[in-house]
Amino acid sequence: MNWFERVTRTVEQNDRWAAHARTPETRARIRRWSRRETLGAILMMTGAVPLFLHPLALIVFIIWFNHWYVYASYFGAALGVVIVGVAVSSHALDRRLDAMYADGHESTGRVDELITHPGSGDDPTSYDLMVSIELPGPTTLHRRVRWGEGGLHPSRFVGRRIRLRHNTLEPDNLGDVHFDGWPDETRGTGR
Repeated sequence: MNWFERVTRTVEQNDRWAAHARTPETRARIRRWSRRETLGAILMMTGAVPLFLHPLALIVFIIWFNHWYVYASYFGAALGVVIVGVAVSSHALDRRLDAMYADGHESTGRVDELITHPGSGDDPTSYDLMVSIELPGPTTLHRRVRWGEGGLHPSRFVGRRIRLRHNTLEPDNLGDVHFDGWPDETRGTGR
């Protein structure tokens, strides 16, 4: 899923997750971080338009202004707006996800299986960690944690305990999950 699809789905997703929020403060946090994430996406798109038009702008600046620093400032400003948009959107996405699961259940489960999705071309390899969480009684929750490339290879996680947050107690709601760290590490390492 690219960033544009993620931002356009945000409204429906926030309404769905706000329904799970137990407090008005959590609902407000979800909406606030969603608005900031949208602002970041708008900044990215606003800066991307001049970047795509920069070959045309280069010709215009050379013909009319004949000063390289005018073009450099145009290009630098457009690039700066894109970078600020990426930073705002990325930070807001993390905070929105934290807010969406703030009132959820915290559980410790076990990584049962690793599913590899090989990348092709520019797409990196991604992984799904299939997790089972045993609750008191006969209920076992199954969740899927998306894991990208980088750091340790996820095959080392199979059989390891994992701490997750989830909003529902539905046994097979694979997408209702937020990684919250590893129980054998200190609290500051997870989200």
